[in-house]
Amino acid sequence: MKSIKEVVVFVTLFVFFYSITPHIGLVEDIIFSLFLIANVFLFYMVYTILLKGNPSGKKFNEGYWYDDVDETYSKDNGVQ
Repeated sequence: MKSIKEVVVFVTLFVFFYSITPHIGLVEDIIFSLFLIANVFLFYMVYTILLKGNPSGKKFNEGYWYDDVDETYSKDNGVQ
């Protein structure tokens, strides 16, 4: 099984390549085929992230709105 990072990098590069195909002059049939393949890859990437991803230990309802910021935003401070 591939790691999440490998899947995300591969799918991102594939979608980037797909997005530049009209500018490099590929045939429209190939572009349409790449469009279909890109959707399958995107669903696989989402599935892999949801299946293998590590959930955050912080809770939204405890005031941790962002996982990368070590600050609480909505704690009750006694003011009404």
